[in-house]
Amino acid sequence: MRRFGVLLLAVLVPGAPGWAAETPAPRTVPGLMLWLDAADGETLELQAGRVHRWRDKSGRERHLVQPRLAARPTVRRRALNGRRAVAFDGARHFLAGPAVLPAGCPAYTLFVLWRPRQSAGSQSVFEQAAVPLAGHTRAALLAVNGHYGFNGEGNDRHDLVPFTPNAWRLTCLEVDPARARNIRVWDNGLPFAGATTDPQALRLGADGVALGRKLATDGEYLHGEVAEVLVYDRCLRRAERQAVLAYLDDKWGLGCLGWLRGPDGQPLAFDFEGDDYEGWGVEGTAFGSAPAPGTLPGQMEVTGFLGAGLANSYHGGDVSTGTLTSPPFVIERRYLRFLIGGGKYPGQACLNLLVDGQVVRTATGPNDRPGGSERLDWQQWDVAALVGKTATLQIVDQATSGWGHINVDHIFQTDERLPALVDQEREFVATRRFLNLPVKDGAPERRLRVVAGGKVARDFVIPLADDTPDYWVFLDLLPFRGQRLTLRGERLPENSRGLALAAQSNTIRGSANLYRERLRPQFHFTTRRGWSNDPNGLVYHAGEWHLFYQHNPYSTRWENMHWGHAVSRDLVHWTELPVALYPDALGTCFSGSAVVDEQNTTGFGRGTEPPLVCIFTAAGSQMTQCLAYSLDRGRTWTNYAGNPVLSQLVAGNRDPKVIWDAPRRRWIMALYLDGSDFSLFSSPDLKRWEKLSTVTIPGTSECPEFFEIPVQGRPGETRWIFYGGNGRYLVGRFDGRTFTPESGPHALHHGNCFYASQTFNGAPDGRRVLIAWGTVSLPGMPFNQMMDFPVELTLRPTEEGLRLFANPVRELASLHARAWQWQDLALPAGERTLPGVKGELLHLQAELEVGDATALGLTVRGVPITYDAKAQRLTCAGSSAPLKPEAGRIRLEVLVDRASVEVFANDGRVYLPVGVLPAVKERGVALFAREGTARVHSLRVWCLRSIWTGKR
Repeated sequence: MRRFGVLLLAVLVPGAPGWAAETPAPRTVPGLMLWLDAADGETLELQAGRVHRWRDKSGRERHLVQPRLAARPTVRRRALNGRRAVAFDGARHFLAGPAVLPAGCPAYTLFVLWRPRQSAGSQSVFEQAAVPLAGHTRAALLAVNGHYGFNGEGNDRHDLVPFTPNAWRLTCLEVDPARARNIRVWDNGLPFAGATTDPQALRLGADGVALGRKLATDGEYLHGEVAEVLVYDRCLRRAERQAVLAYLDDKWGLGCLGWLRGPDGQPLAFDFEGDDYEGWGVEGTAFGSAPAPGTLPGQMEVTGFLGAGLANSYHGGDVSTGTLTSPPFVIERRYLRFLIGGGKYPGQACLNLLVDGQVVRTATGPNDRPGGSERLDWQQWDVAALVGKTATLQIVDQATSGWGHINVDHIFQTDERLPALVDQEREFVATRRFLNLPVKDGAPERRLRVVAGGKVARDFVIPLADDTPDYWVFLDLLPFRGQRLTLRGERLPENSRGLALAAQSNTIRGSANLYRERLRPQFHFTTRRGWSNDPNGLVYHAGEWHLFYQHNPYSTRWENMHWGHAVSRDLVHWTELPVALYPDALGTCFSGSAVVDEQNTTGFGRGTEPPLVCIFTAAGSQMTQCLAYSLDRGRTWTNYAGNPVLSQLVAGNRDPKVIWDAPRRRWIMALYLDGSDFSLFSSPDLKRWEKLSTVTIPGTSECPEFFEIPVQGRPGETRWIFYGGNGRYLVGRFDGRTFTPESGPHALHHGNCFYASQTFNGAPDGRRVLIAWGTVSLPGMPFNQMMDFPVELTLRPTEEGLRLFANPVRELASLHARAWQWQDLALPAGERTLPGVKGELLHLQAELEVGDATALGLTVRGVPITYDAKAQRLTCAGSSAPLKPEAGRIRLEVLVDRASVEVFANDGRVYLPVGVLPAVKERGVALFAREGTARVHSLRVWCLRSIWTGKR
């Protein structure tokens, strides 16, 4: 038979799933730079019973050595199926040698067969790096506290793969800057994919390699064994990668890959990681021509799949249909396991197993009602009675209504049984404020429902911990105080203790260090627990700035969209209130806006208190626009009984932004449609809407903002601004029906940490205050994402026309603590550290004369902010913007928090919000000039106080 184009002998290995023993040797795959093989008795040189040298079998003679006896690893002679492995003690043992990849090598592949003996701490399995170590110059297979992946020294994804100690792992790590998700890992055949902070910034050092320890410094020792290591100086083709993995799986008798094989012995990896469907027959349009990279246009976020691709039938939305049919394969093990999600339409949207042309097993996704989740979860079939038979798989989508699609990924065979999934429930009386729920990062999403008075009152999914949690989240029981409730869990593992661990209390469990967590931003708003994204409903009312936001209270991933809620009296210090809007029968609560109905046009008002009204998208089987109102300053909320007030126009229409049109005494709504199209509507009462016109903003979508703003310096003159989610805005005029652009789209910002911004309705003094979602991941925290610091917008004439300027709100000054000030400083070529300036939270204002320097700038907490004088560009952490000096000077204002650096240049002409995690030990500030001299006209630096002081 032929396998990957190489003639093989059909000799079976015990424990393997029928793979041939004679598989392509690693040398037959071009680009081999290092091969360490503990099973080869001639490659390990021992002295005093310990490994002195591990010889390289690649032919390049890059041997790894250890001259010091105490630092030499030992040999475990029967470590894996009677073969040897090299054992590292986690404290002293390591091997080192010359670099195996050229400096700056952009793409490479590493295979390691290893067994970790512990999960705690940081453990470097294998790495190449620069010495001394500089940022982005390391390439390490690194394990950190129960996860492993890639470490690039400040440009990392070592959180990709969860692992448990004492189990062997066949790992392939691929680094490929040509892919958006530049890190891919195959762990015992399961694919994982992710992106480093800046894929293009990796610059591999070439001073040496280390096995079992960090190369540059004494630390990150591996406690475990390594059996084989292979390094290639390129990304392998799929067939080559599979060949090497099959070789290692066969040789060591692992049987861990779970791949199927055809009647001719051809291995079939049904993981949807290729550039096409690789032998699957495609009919119809629903599945496209290649695996989907995840979420498709108009679809809720798809999660739970492995690697970089899956079979997703949402191409063209729920109305499309189609079928995927696999190549034939032989059933060899007791179970077929797969990931599946999407709609619950037996026979119409499903995965089928066919033998002799008949469906003998079938499975569907879980969703058959509005709301729901696009997360895939594991299912399996018991196929013991079919072992030896030839079968095919069909992924079918003939459903065309809501949830009329199917998601499938990673189909493989195994002899291990998944725990049975059963429904569980428990009853309790709500006597405390919170029900604390245990969460495990990376666990499958489980559906929980809270039933009160016989009706479902809360319905959500959660990565429920079955035993020891990583952290706790909470369900607010205040609306149910004194009631008997039933907590139901659907399809929980039979041995799960998740419901039993749920506990009532008047505090959030695990919150002893609330607001003091390691990565908690200290002057940017973050939610106490869970995920936050788009700011919603920004409105000023009765002395309070209201910030609503897209919120998943039960996980640090996007899901379960609620409206979180916080208020502030100064735009700086925030108090989180209970969740304002919960999902209901119409769907989850997507983005929208809020207004104060001073004229009581809705009729919701009672007495003298004007209603505060939220207008939002209900994301169910259709996307509709709905209302909720409050008569107690936003503390409690009532959904309007007549919802929805605007039915679906096109699939995906969402995110209503509503303002009061005072001259015409009516409400105006800007609504996203699809593509780059938006519409304007009017209403006398927020309930009845008439379409006015359509607006197209090239290069943007969703989350519209629409407002009138005065032109600074031109009394009585105004313009209207219309923008979408990424902040690309049009400047124009509005005649009450049609918005007519005069210029744009223009960029409101130039950073990497800004999306879905909104401005406050009803701000005092006519201010136009904006808050954006700060899109920065905060790994290892019980919360995720933040809000950018509030900025005030002004519209000013420039030499290019009218442009928006953005500056931090003046209330920032209330956080000022210790201050430093300089004037008229010479800045010769080189770097000048400011003596005595140390701080974690910083506010800087600088006016710099460019002089004849080719570049100049500031370094704050190790993060350079560089102005290229020749190119006239300002850059911070990979984000850049054009910036012209004014009278030979540039003005910079900088805010530095634990997860961001926000730069404002030339009085807000340039706004550069950047998500970055400054090194904890970096606390200083420096100035620099290159290839010439510059001058500091003025510089002021303040340390800032935390906004969370005193809050628990």
